[in-house]
Amino acid sequence: MSVSSTGPAIMAAGPAPPRIDEAGLRARVTEVLDRWPSAGLAAGVICGGSMTWFMGHGVADARTKAPVTPGTVFRVGSVTKTFTAIAVMQLWEQGLVDLDAPARDYLRSFQLIPARASFRPVTVRHLLTHTAGIGY
Repeated sequence: MSVSSTGPAIMAAGPAPPRIDEAGLRARVTEVLDRWPSAGLAAGVICGGSMTWFMGHGVADARTKAPVTPGTVFRVGSVTKTFTAIAVMQLWEQGLVDLDAPARDYLRSFQLIPARASFRPVTVRHLLTHTAGIGY
């Protein structure tokens, strides 16, 4: 920090954080909720490692009616399928995975056993497109 005899202290802080259009973000979240109603939703903006904007909607727990807060923990559910598919496709782009190869070539600790001996092996593509015929 430097002090000048002609003015206030000036602090070098690097680039200014981007301005957040809070009204626009709230409008977008409201639009999403109007289209896909939800019991609870959290939306936030992280800038420089800190939360700079947050909007909670509804309840985090239907039984207790606890509101959604910045500290609410949600179960990730099926979103992991998207992350896994992205990671596998990145490996495919690098030539490290063959989508039409039997998935057993890549799965070391999990066996995919065909329901019938006449069935072809399940491929990576089958797993990514949910067409492998694997039930619960």
